[in-house]
Amino acid sequence: SLLPTKTYDLVKTPRLIMDFHTTFNNDNKQLNATREYNEILINTVVKFINKFGWFMKAALSGLSLMAFTWFIIYKDSRIPGVNPPSPFSPSKRK
Repeated sequence: SLLPTKTYDLVKTPRLIMDFHTTFNNDNKQLNATREYNEILINTVVKFINKFGWFMKAALSGLSLMAFTWFIIYKDSRIPGVNPPSPFSPSKRK
């Protein structure tokens, strides 16, 4: 069996330092790659928004108007969701 001696510790320590250095460099490469991928992702999203932002605004505005109209009709009906009123409802003319 190997007994820990001062010589053994001196021989083992540089190996540990080299292993740590290699691991640190690999982690640093992964970190740099992650930063590059994040930068590419952000640039892609910004380009998409610049290109299709008008469409997204129009779609969200239309959906918001539709939801608001549905809400008003739902709340204005006698039994919510059943027989929604309209401007030409017979009950309104009485």
